[in-house]
Amino acid sequence: MLKLIALILLNLTSFEVYSEVACKASPIDQGKYLNRKPPKSWTNCHGVYNYLNSISKYTGNFISGLPNGNGMLEYKMGTSYIGEWLDGEFNGSGMIKNSDGSSIDGHWERNSFSGYGIIILPDVGILKGNWSKDIFTDVVSIQYTDGTEYTGHIHHGKYHGKGQFIYSDGTYYDGIWEKGIQHGKGKMIFPDKKELDGIWNNGQFVGSDLTNR
Repeated sequence: MLKLIALILLNLTSFEVYSEVACKASPIDQGKYLNRKPPKSWTNCHGVYNYLNSISKYTGNFISGLPNGNGMLEYKMGTSYIGEWLDGEFNGSGMIKNSDGSSIDGHWERNSFSGYGIIILPDVGILKGNWSKDIFTDVVSIQYTDGTEYTGHIHHGKYHGKGQFIYSDGTYYDGIWEKGIQHGKGKMIFPDKKELDGIWNNGQFVGSDLTNR
């Protein structure tokens, strides 16, 4: 998903553009724009930019020839960004949508996903949490399509630190994770109320016997 963000930003800065709807640009400004430079006279106005290869289009507000305020970037492949901009960059509230139904919705700072956000991946699930420069920080919540759920810390894309996992059959684990597996102190409670409470090592319980409550 984050690779897709990088692709969008690369295209935004590397392709030539021209104007369909000039923000009252003068003929001289129009000529400068057709020579790959948006007219700086496009200030506090609304317009449409089409990329020369016609794979994408920006519609929105401009200040000094750059997207500022609210705007939408659309790609023919079905991807779009709609939200707030600052000096030609994603900045503020915004959402990326893809033709496969996936999306990234939240807060952006200078093209980086930062702050609270929600990612929807149709084949995986829904991820909610805080981000800093495209990386999860603090506690995240993941609701998988198979009915399982995880709430806790993640490091390099794996459960790491304190976290709770609910299995599809109702089994519940609350404890320490390391590199995606139970490792450290934790408790697992089964649907029949039996539980394993103690120490886990590489996903295996080693602390005490199975007990009934």
